[in-house]
Amino acid sequence: MIRKLLAVILAVVVYNLFFFAHYFPAPGTFAFVVLISALHVFLWTAFFPKSFGEKENIAGGATLLSLLLAWFAVYRVSDADLLLFFFSSLGLGLVSLYFLALSHREYGAISEFFIMPLIAAFEWLREFLRLACVLVPRGLGKLGFIFKPGGKRSSWGWQTAVGIIRGIIIAFPVVFVVTFLLRLADPVFTQYTDKILAFLPKIQSIFLRRIVESLIVAVASAPVALLAIRTRFRSPLVARQFSRLRVEALTVVSLIALVLAGFLLVQFRYVFARVPETALVQFGVATYSEYVRRGFVELTVVSVIVYLTTSLSYLVERALEKREALVLKRVNLVLLGEILIFIVSIFRRVSLYQLYHGLTRIRVYGSVFLMVLMALTLILVLRHLYNRRWYLYEAGLVVAGVLFIALINPDRLIATTYKPTVNGEVDYTYISRLQANAVDGWIEAYRIESAVVEKYKDSNPQALNADDLRRLIYAQQTLQALRGHYRSLIARYGSEEEFYEIDYRDEQGKQVSSFKGPIEKLRRNLAEEKAYRMLISAIRPVDLASAHDTVEVILDAVPQEHYPANLDRSSQTPLLR
Repeated sequence: MIRKLLAVILAVVVYNLFFFAHYFPAPGTFAFVVLISALHVFLWTAFFPKSFGEKENIAGGATLLSLLLAWFAVYRVSDADLLLFFFSSLGLGLVSLYFLALSHREYGAISEFFIMPLIAAFEWLREFLRLACVLVPRGLGKLGFIFKPGGKRSSWGWQTAVGIIRGIIIAFPVVFVVTFLLRLADPVFTQYTDKILAFLPKIQSIFLRRIVESLIVAVASAPVALLAIRTRFRSPLVARQFSRLRVEALTVVSLIALVLAGFLLVQFRYVFARVPETALVQFGVATYSEYVRRGFVELTVVSVIVYLTTSLSYLVERALEKREALVLKRVNLVLLGEILIFIVSIFRRVSLYQLYHGLTRIRVYGSVFLMVLMALTLILVLRHLYNRRWYLYEAGLVVAGVLFIALINPDRLIATTYKPTVNGEVDYTYISRLQANAVDGWIEAYRIESAVVEKYKDSNPQALNADDLRRLIYAQQTLQALRGHYRSLIARYGSEEEFYEIDYRDEQGKQVSSFKGPIEKLRRNLAEEKAYRMLISAIRPVDLASAHDTVEVILDAVPQEHYPANLDRSSQTPLLR
């Protein structure tokens, strides 16, 4: 119990030291690493085992991977990367909590991983009620009657008074959270509450806030420290009633196998063997590059659907007697073989797409996902043949996929090695809209597009043809994106003089500086800071601002009717595509 009390004290101290001013930290910052580290120190302080067995080893592995992913996030800026690392790191923290708090050794289903949050939430609620109604009253002695939900009272008035006290104690954290959210939602309400809080001396209001928020952290973390998961999970996927679906499963799997076989036969000559582009015109496809560009997302979704269908069919097969399951087993294995060939064909499309168009985020993430799916499919084949604890391998594969993404750094890969191209030209507009991990591509994009601006800066805007305008529009979009990135980085890591050089001005050239100074060290991101250092050494802020302003002036002087009707590059900031 002393260790659990120390864990709660640790949670309160860490909150006041690091998170009182800024609350929940953004992923990709040192503060998020501190949060994840504190979370695992809390867990191992509260639940440190007397001896280490399999479940403790799983919890230890989850802790190490959670810390590793939180640290990887400090080197990434892409929203997609940060979202992946955020949920993976917190999810692994939940896995560590689950196995440390598990009071029995009955576990071993992949479906258990999906139900973990619900089990942990219900057990937290149970421990909270036990803490409020049993442990606290017992610890307070005679004063404990305030927290007891029942019991005799000396008079109606005394009973009412005690009820009001309990109601205030219970309502206080709820009122605090509701008030906080209402202040975020409505500026008028914020002003009124500020006026109310102004009656209190500032030091008192901060001190009071620290007390209240520390109590909330203690109340939320204490049930976690006391957690003991006694629930014995029984996977619904091992139910015997699946055996009744033998004919239905055989029908579904057979039909899908026929459709998939037909698709593989049709696309074989177009994906695995080269055909003349004239052979594609009859299908409404102008070029071979356009053919391999289509359908990546759709084909990936199909592979997932077919894999899940085969997995459900395997559950039916497992519920059957050995002789009854023989036909279904063979059909399942045929479909699994087709899935493997199907995934290989998607990889072939990706390689051909890269040959013609470079790569995009969705193809990087999708390719890693497909590698994991292929490995899961192979494990499902082995499930049909051997009886092992395959769920550990499946969970490990998912984690390995996340780690692989962490190691390959998609944005830098796209910006430097597999550059996106459109109609034979590198799409620097796309590269300029990637995040700070693509800083090498940013610098190259600036050099290319600033040379375009330099070429046309003395030209007559009225005499520019459609191709000239297209190049200038791409230069304007690229430089605008780069200026926005550079401005944001200077605001976080640079000086006011640098910010003034690159900040936007009105038509009279005036500027009201919004520079707030470098951010705290705990809120910094190493990839962003590295990008700032590289940009400062390669590009003067005033030069980028000047190039962008120049191309804006040129395009403003061009009549609207002279603009090209269509552009082959997107001006949207990519999340995945």
